Amino acid sequence: MSKEKINGIIEGTLTEMGLQDCADHLIGNWHLRGISGGEKKRLSIALEILTRPHHLFLDEPTSGLDSTSAFFVTQILKNIAHNGRTVIFSIHQPSSEVFALFDDLDIWGRNCLLWRSKDGSGGNRKIIKPYDEFGNSRDQSMLVKKYKCSKHAARARARVQEISTIGVMMMTAGFFRFLTDLPKPFWRYPMSYINYMAWALQGVYKNDMIGLEFDPLQPGDPKLKGKAIINTVLGISLDHSKWWDLTVVIVILIVYRLLFFTILKFKERASPVFRTIYTKRTLHHLCKRPSFRKTPPFPSQKHQVMHSLSPQEGLNSPIH
Repeated sequence: MSKEKINGIIEGTLTEMGLQDCADHLIGNWHLRGISGGEKKRLSIALEILTRPHHLFLDEPTSGLDSTSAFFVTQILKNIAHNGRTVIFSIHQPSSEVFALFDDLDIWGRNCLLWRSKDGSGGNRKIIKPYDEFGNSRDQSMLVKKYKCSKHAARARARVQEISTIGVMMMTAGFFRFLTDLPKPFWRYPMSYINYMAWALQGVYKNDMIGLEFDPLQPGDPKLKGKAIINTVLGISLDHSKWWDLTVVIVILIVYRLLFFTILKFKERASPVFRTIYTKRTLHHLCKRPSFRKTPPFPSQKHQVMHSLSPQEGLNSPIH
């Protein structure tokens, strides 16, 4: 192969991979800045396609890249595949834009093929299951049932409950709506008053904004005071200071601790009483059963009167 042809292949590969702008730049290392991460990925792919292979296998070519660079690298691989070559690569958590570029798709999990695209048309793909044992509704219900009884489901339910509790506390604290806009019967009174987050948020706003001045919306107007923004924009009352808010937060936390301690002590004292009551009721129901009565429901053979054999001689004898 002549030198001119080799140079032509190199220039064509650089153009195909979008590396013509950084062709004369250093690659770089840990102490010398060079080309970007996306350009390094494209350069490694360019080194593989210099020999014009018919099949190209890549292991996570988009790992470590941002969404834009990952999309550009995947678009280049798609163009290579449409030029008559087969490109197969693995990828983790692709974005929706990258996912739309796939011509064919296999989903693997735990070294097993889980899903496979029906065809490679690239249009409205329909995903089918390759194994019959995974398509059975009975097996699916069994898997769902086992998951509901597993520790993973219990951990997920506990996490959801924790997030729900935090969400309720944030909602009544003024993160999403002003305290004055909350419904008064329940969420405003008493939920926002017993929520330490509401008092803490008010104290933080007062501590950070009181004493500051902000530029006006219209040029030439007087500057906006931090107190005015807290009162008008954030809807927080300035009737009490930030130290009062801090005191209320400390008092609420102490009350929560005492309440929690009281509940634990009550549980320790009440648990034996409830177990005793439950045991007595259980024994009372068991005593009503025939198998637990003191007198047997029918006479036993060991309580029958035993007669000697002499009075019974000659009766029903097979000799007579």
